[in-house]
Amino acid sequence: MMMADSVRMGAYAAALRATIQPGATVADIGAGTGVLTLLACRYGAARVYAIEPNPAVTLAAEAARRNGFEDRVVVVPDLSTNFMPDRPVDVVVSDLRGVLPFWPGHIEAVADARERLLRPGGALIPQADSLYATIITAPEKYSDFATPWETAEYGVDLSAGREMALNNWCKYRFGQHQLLTPATLAAVIDYRTITPADARFSADVELETSRAGTAHGLGLWFDARLTSEIGFSNAPGCPEAVYGRAFFPWLRPVELGVGWRVELRVEAWPLDTGYLWRWLSTVRDDSGAAVERFDQSTFRGGPLDPTHLARGAATFTPQRGREVEMDAFVLSQIRGDANLREIGARLYREFPMEFAGEQAAFDYVARCCRRYP
Repeated sequence: MMMADSVRMGAYAAALRATIQPGATVADIGAGTGVLTLLACRYGAARVYAIEPNPAVTLAAEAARRNGFEDRVVVVPDLSTNFMPDRPVDVVVSDLRGVLPFWPGHIEAVADARERLLRPGGALIPQADSLYATIITAPEKYSDFATPWETAEYGVDLSAGREMALNNWCKYRFGQHQLLTPATLAAVIDYRTITPADARFSADVELETSRAGTAHGLGLWFDARLTSEIGFSNAPGCPEAVYGRAFFPWLRPVELGVGWRVELRVEAWPLDTGYLWRWLSTVRDDSGAAVERFDQSTFRGGPLDPTHLARGAATFTPQRGREVEMDAFVLSQIRGDANLREIGARLYREFPMEFAGEQAAFDYVARCCRRYP
């Protein structure tokens, strides 16, 4: 749980305390249940916008009341990209990351808030994240990916799924003793200058082994700089934060010698459903000869349905099916003169063969209205 993470919370509390001046206005983007909003009030903010589309933000309003800050907190149950304050704020604070900074909507939201919500010269928390890469040995975690597909238990061969499983990554708290190469800086995400275009990421990294061992894949983590003097690290050996570290497995283990090189290219593309990751690895021995190459992607990390993929192609011509007709009818009835029950009754009269009764039609209308707020 994010609030139970003393590493993250301690750093954010210190950053807010050092940044907020008495009477400041603050925008807390992705406020969640409002803990950073409350801290901002505690450290002297005169007004804090708690911006969060998740219903959990209702807890922020109640928490503000119980802490005596209700007159200073404005709850905004929406995305920050849809919000505009009366005047630019003095501080924008956010924590929209996941295991890695490249998380759906994160970079776009911070870039937008910096440009639209923050006054010139205002403070941005965090300021930057630094992404680090290494090669690790991880036999037990690797086995979690590969072994279920390698054993023909009950006489059934499922080996076709092994490569699919190994084209996925996971959160994994590996330790310093598992590093086969020194950690290398792969990228710096500077939130003071990023643009929405920077949500698409690529980095080239060259690593050299400091000890021999069996390599199972790539390890990534980020260090956060909240202010010029305050931050925290998710590196192995540091106090454990909620974010952890990421493990990108190889298609097969590789025995590495001392002084071998691994050339990496890591790419990530933002999609509506998350990030698409690709990691390309070339292993070279101490003579420089390539002994192994891998080209992996989360695109290949699940079953691929050609029909489904074709529906997203630029050349695909969609047809107006029955569900589209029903959605169009429901939307046509939203004119401010009928409630959901009445629209459900109209939908049932229009499409009687599609529903078991008016209740089923009402349920459909309710689901439709949630999709089109």
